[in-house]
Amino acid sequence: MALYKSREELYELRKLNHFFCPQCQSPLLFKIGQKRIPHFSHRHTNDCHSFSEHESPRHLQGKLDLFNWLKNQQMAVQLEAYLPTLQQRPDLFLPDQSIAIEFQCSTIPENLFCKRTSVYQQHQLFPFWIFGGNVQNNQHGLFKLSKFQQLFLQHSSVFDYWLPTYCPDQRAFTFLLHIIPISTTLFSARKLTIPLEKLSFPLTIPKLKSTVSITLKDWMKLKKDWIQKRMYYSHRQRNKFLNDVYNSKRNPFLLHPYIGLPVKGMIFLNLHPLEWQFYLWNEIFNHLSIGAEVSIEKCVECLRNVMRIHGVRWSEFPLTPTLSIRQLVHEYFKLLEELEVLFYNREGKYIIRQHIEDAENMMEALKKETKMIQQYERFVWNKRI
Repeated sequence: MALYKSREELYELRKLNHFFCPQCQSPLLFKIGQKRIPHFSHRHTNDCHSFSEHESPRHLQGKLDLFNWLKNQQMAVQLEAYLPTLQQRPDLFLPDQSIAIEFQCSTIPENLFCKRTSVYQQHQLFPFWIFGGNVQNNQHGLFKLSKFQQLFLQHSSVFDYWLPTYCPDQRAFTFLLHIIPISTTLFSARKLTIPLEKLSFPLTIPKLKSTVSITLKDWMKLKKDWIQKRMYYSHRQRNKFLNDVYNSKRNPFLLHPYIGLPVKGMIFLNLHPLEWQFYLWNEIFNHLSIGAEVSIEKCVECLRNVMRIHGVRWSEFPLTPTLSIRQLVHEYFKLLEELEVLFYNREGKYIIRQHIEDAENMMEALKKETKMIQQYERFVWNKRI
């Protein structure tokens, strides 16, 4: 139906033809209204899921936009092609490129999202999911992503973690690039909006001059805000992390600024970097002397234990290769090596090079933080994040 340009042609088509569902063979209605995009619907309620019924106008318009966009690029694209071997019907299918495109506006269960993705992958099809809803932008320029929206996260060597959205009203793609988690639902990202007609497929997203979506100074401020909120909303005895900090006779605001640094793999762990890095230092690093080896395996074991006690799980995103806990620890070790806290020797071992000490007061904490920002922001932050 998307190939016809006028409603008169569609009316004529409906008058001269009968339509049947390719999956269940039951009769279909060809609905040509004034408010919604023309679409097919089963005559009677049944258990067939060949066509996505009750689609919103936004979803229908988005599919049609993307179909015509691909068609105008001389691509062999099929709209709602039923794939009998998979028993799935992607919104758009590019058989020559083995790509299934899903334009998803409404929330669906996570297990359904993962199942549909897995079926595509098992049949050597690349699933390309596009979010069709709105991403909430807060007053600080950060983005709030629900657990469902995070399922659309992808990863590339150019844009790190990123997320594609399409808005039919604006006829434009909006990309969140170089995504960095601030909390389990709050993210920093570079936002880029490009009109549909200025893009080609596969997506040709221009590189940004700067990949940094948040400065190290801003990160430190957000880290303090995170501590402040935990102290305000959670009583000390009820917050496991704060309770452990105080029991170790330490102050969360005076912890050395090397504790709580962001690394890319932290997106998979539903704990703030300040939390899991505190436990690494409190339970392992601080018990080692200068020149001693730091075991990655012991740190992995430590984090697994922390996750179990705090009741958090290792996140998985169906469109993104999953990092392991060991890789997360290794990322943090590499950062500490660049900060000259650890040394990586010829035997492939990480050795304690210097101890870090907490500040005695807020004035000293500010000096330590300022020194770290001045010394490493240009050389470390831009390279690691």
